[in-house]
Amino acid sequence: MLYIRRDFENMSAEECTAQLVRVMDDDGIRIFTDNPVAYVLGIKEDSSDYVTGTTYMVPHLLITGPAGSGKTSFINTVILSMIRKYKMPEELGFVMIGKTDELHVFDEIPQLVRPVITDPSEAAEALKKAMDLMCERYHRFADLNVSFLWEHNMVLDTMERNGKDLHGMKPMPSIVIVIDDLEHILTEETESNIVRIAQLGRSAGIHLFITASPSDVTPLMKVNFDNRVEFVETGKMLYHSHEWGVKDHVLYSFLADPEISRMVLKEPDTWG
Repeated sequence: MLYIRRDFENMSAEECTAQLVRVMDDDGIRIFTDNPVAYVLGIKEDSSDYVTGTTYMVPHLLITGPAGSGKTSFINTVILSMIRKYKMPEELGFVMIGKTDELHVFDEIPQLVRPVITDPSEAAEALKKAMDLMCERYHRFADLNVSFLWEHNMVLDTMERNGKDLHGMKPMPSIVIVIDDLEHILTEETESNIVRIAQLGRSAGIHLFITASPSDVTPLMKVNFDNRVEFVETGKMLYHSHEWGVKDHVLYSFLADPEISRMVLKEPDTWG
């Protein structure tokens, strides 16, 4: 079931799922109508304020905690909140890397750039390709004299509406790289690529969402991830935001695997 607030604990699975959908569709939450790639994190423990993020203000997120604390469940609902808003691969693409088969529930979504990766060598290759893509995008930005993905896409849209020749150029989607359990792919090379993407990926529209045990987070990674989630107990986390400047207790969203499967695979129309 989905838990965003304590008083939802007596709800049925269907009611809890409906609550997640309502949060994402709420016109009062402008973050889901005025920003690219927005997502739900949870709700502040001491108020009724929803905690949401965008890849503009929170381009990368490092999620730490001990085994069984809820990191994978949390990242699943973050993914769900993204794919509800951004349904087409032209808007958003995912690269998913996991230690086990837990992320395979998302195998059929159209936003998946390639099948879910569980092999460490394939994960290293995917990160290298993300680095190459990031560099390629910066070259394309220079051709249009822009600095950000959203500027690039806006210029192309304006050119098309004015009937100008795009010379084969196309808008590019944001890319979200999900790494569930950093430990199994962590090498000196992958750490270097992760850090480089964390430093330069925001402008290029390439974003990292990583779960890890605290002991696997290197000092270099910690320095380059301004926004972090730390699980202190199941269902409760500390959210350290560069925007907020302080840590805040947040009750996170949780959706069980059967509901994820139903919403993503068996009832795709519920996301329309």
